Amino acid sequence: MMHKAIKLEDGSIVYANIESDVTDVGYKKHILLFHCISIFPVILTELRRRYPDKHLDDLRLTATQIAIKSANDQIEKTESIQIPDSIVELLTSDHKKKEQEQLLKGASLTTDQLGAIFLRAEKEGYKYSSYRFEGIPKGMYPSDLPSFIYLDNDGVIHTDQDKGLTNGQLKALIKQANVIVAQIIDNGTNWHCFIRTYSGLKGEESGKHGSIPHIHYLSNKNGITKYDLVKCIKGGYYPTAKIHIPLI
Repeated sequence: MMHKAIKLEDGSIVYANIESDVTDVGYKKHILLFHCISIFPVILTELRRRYPDKHLDDLRLTATQIAIKSANDQIEKTESIQIPDSIVELLTSDHKKKEQEQLLKGASLTTDQLGAIFLRAEKEGYKYSSYRFEGIPKGMYPSDLPSFIYLDNDGVIHTDQDKGLTNGQLKALIKQANVIVAQIIDNGTNWHCFIRTYSGLKGEESGKHGSIPHIHYLSNKNGITKYDLVKCIKGGYYPTAKIHIPLI
């Protein structure tokens, strides 16, 4: 995973964590580790503030213990979340494309339910994969960009490096970013893919359902192999997905 942090002018710290690409792993163990690594530096920073005289190794041990407990608590909470019956039916039976479309017609999900789906899928014998694409504006290279840009609730830009870009350019990089995240569950016979785009999450896509926050759904019934789908995602695009699931 990628971990970044930036200290703001008021002394507060903003942390960002991006999930690394993974292929066919157990979701529970994977997300447990991701959660622990994500919150560990936050907890350690707070412990160092509260107990400046304590030895750093002792504080790290305490931070690790708190992070593991928090992660396990979060997993337990997510496992208790009810997911739509249509999703359970999707995971436990082999359906044709038209049947999948009918099952998911009118379905909506919360972000917590999405995590619950992946946990339930693992119990049903599915492995988890996740792939991410983040595009760079035309005419730019990674070396042209700061490694961390943060737009706060007041519309103020914060960055860790001065690359000579204006605030307007930095805001555009965030607001117009072409980011695709594809999460796939695969039981060896069938796979299901939930695709998020930044524009889709903001409800800024075209089409019938494009104006509300949503995710896209694809499966092996769409006539594409998982290999080719991943290739598309890493190339910065994805096949047309008829099924849009509103994300609450």
